[in-house]
Amino acid sequence: MKLESKFCLCNFLQSMKQQICCRAFKTLLVLTCTSLSVYGIDLRDFNPVGGYKNFQGFLEGQGHSGPQYTDKWLVRIEGGPLTAAVIAADLGYDNLGQVPGFDNFYIMRKPMGLTSTSSMQKRGFHQRATSSLLDHSKVLWAEELVSKRRDKRDGIWIPDKPSDVELIEDDLTYVNTRTKRFKRRKRAIFSEISHKVGRSKDRRFNDELWDHEWYLQDTRNYASLPELDLHVLPVYDMGYTGKGVKITVLDDGIEYNHTDLALNYDPSLSYDANDMDHDPWPRYDDIDTNSHGTRCAGEIAMVANNKKCGVGVAYGASIGGIRMLDGSVTDAVEGTSLGFNVENMDIFSSSWGPADDGRTVEGPGELTNHAFKKGVTKGRNGKGSIYVWAAGNGGHRGDSCACDGYASSPYTIAVGSASQSGKFPWYGEKCGSTMAATYSSGAYKDQKITTTDLHDSCTVDHTGTSAAAPLAAGIIALVLEAKDAGSVKIVNYKPAYITYGIDKCKNNDIGALEHVELTVNIRYPKRGALQVTLISPSGTVSEILSPRPHDNSSLGFKDWTFMSVHFWGETVVGNWTFIVEDVDVSHKGDPEERQDPQIIRQGSWDGVTFTFHGTQTPPKATNSSLTREDIDKIRVKLKELDALRMEQEAEIQDKTEPPFQLPPPSHDALFRRPRIGLFDDASDIYSEPEENPYQPLFRFKRDA
Repeated sequence: MKLESKFCLCNFLQSMKQQICCRAFKTLLVLTCTSLSVYGIDLRDFNPVGGYKNFQGFLEGQGHSGPQYTDKWLVRIEGGPLTAAVIAADLGYDNLGQVPGFDNFYIMRKPMGLTSTSSMQKRGFHQRATSSLLDHSKVLWAEELVSKRRDKRDGIWIPDKPSDVELIEDDLTYVNTRTKRFKRRKRAIFSEISHKVGRSKDRRFNDELWDHEWYLQDTRNYASLPELDLHVLPVYDMGYTGKGVKITVLDDGIEYNHTDLALNYDPSLSYDANDMDHDPWPRYDDIDTNSHGTRCAGEIAMVANNKKCGVGVAYGASIGGIRMLDGSVTDAVEGTSLGFNVENMDIFSSSWGPADDGRTVEGPGELTNHAFKKGVTKGRNGKGSIYVWAAGNGGHRGDSCACDGYASSPYTIAVGSASQSGKFPWYGEKCGSTMAATYSSGAYKDQKITTTDLHDSCTVDHTGTSAAAPLAAGIIALVLEAKDAGSVKIVNYKPAYITYGIDKCKNNDIGALEHVELTVNIRYPKRGALQVTLISPSGTVSEILSPRPHDNSSLGFKDWTFMSVHFWGETVVGNWTFIVEDVDVSHKGDPEERQDPQIIRQGSWDGVTFTFHGTQTPPKATNSSLTREDIDKIRVKLKELDALRMEQEAEIQDKTEPPFQLPPPSHDALFRRPRIGLFDDASDIYSEPEENPYQPLFRFKRDA
């Protein structure tokens, strides 16, 4: 329920006036009801007796102890709108209409209508209501819409600690820290870091923060430092700016009249899925909760040479925004957003996902999956829309993007981060589905990303994989323009996939693998202790799930699909080895298990279903210009780096005993990734794995 901030703050502050002495709780009062409604929280149901502890329990009960019912159902019906209206009337539902852009999907509402609202009564009501729909012969599928927690993948708390120290970010600390940073940001934004930035060697742009865009140009102060920009300047010299490419940012809105965005803004690429209108303007509050979308949009399409902020990677592209994170986020909201205007949309950029808490396992719903499939088959005038996704920021919590069904979908390009020093960042998540990496924030001394901010302002503080994904979207826009969008084969080379089960591997049409999916049913008393490894017939080892030390759930994995891109270009024929093992190294499990390490956990699994995606002939992008000799040299270099890393870890081990350590992925897996990027010509894009041994790096080749 979306509430007015005025009602929320006035009534809530009045009820809590005796208890605002708690500093952390006082910080929470800054939050409005609308921002909390992202979690399905209505503060009018809150009993203030009990103070802060009671409020914590209330939040836990509202947001994490079960589904947050909306009293709305998403229903798939054959027969058209008239049939849907008749079914709704017969079963006592209000027909709210067809989901925009989707045939046969409708939203219906059935108020509970009970005087008592115990959890048992609610559960029984919702089960009966769903069953009544499913029992109808014309209903193909039905499910009640629930509010989902969706986190923006920025706002990272950067501590003054080395990246090898375990970092556990408390939500209350984060809110308090962000509030303080907001209060001093405008005063310090240009002065605090000026001494850290080398002066640009390229003066083609007069934008005030061009010197701070270290990832677009070479700003090194010393020749001994590695060159860590994306090599886009030669592409600009060739006249490519992303012109004609249409991109939209799915987020919390976009400040489309911003001086550095207005000229590139296209309202036909924009929508408000929260309020169901075509105005994606962000909601303002005291701490700029909804600045995220404007920041992501600026990275892609900031206007060049207007003396304002910086320069977007694709500064000639058309940019839009879909407001969908500022309210109750349901499958209908996500599906509507991802399926909006796909026929004309080239790129969707998303920098959000399920909670990066190291415990959540969640993926797209029915309509959202339908939107993905529609986008990659019918989008971009039949060539397939491109979905760019932030891989996640939960690395410091031991999280794995393998448990994020959006980042690990075969329909998305999952993008990780590399820091200014070329390192894998402390917040980064590791999994087999991450396709590439671009630059973003790193350790506390590293620079962050420059972009637009709310109130027609600028920032140099955009962070996380939230900032990495839009850079990748901008690079793809440049390639689309360069290839005239007609011959380029991006993402999966063909929008229609060829899919085979493992029992049909012989004499099939797959000549070169792309994505490999494994759908599993695993029951285990501690889900986070599991490590899942897949070995291909060619011998490539892919760790598709790393252990998650903080995931103590006993629910296991039910019909969960893992995905890996480590086998790109290989053959599907042969023996595949699937390994599930308990590698619990956190020592934070059950007290009995800590006392008796000999206790053996017992679990079971119901087999695994393989799904292979690929092409009939190996795409040009897998025909690397690297010779076997070149690859052998890189292997030697990586072994040297591995040895150096182990020495450094040994030194750290002597000083501090880390509570847990996640093993790095196999280098064999690295060499079978699409190191040259996702494009059909090795001269367009390449990557340098020695700079970041975990993901290939999106960057243009120096000679363009």
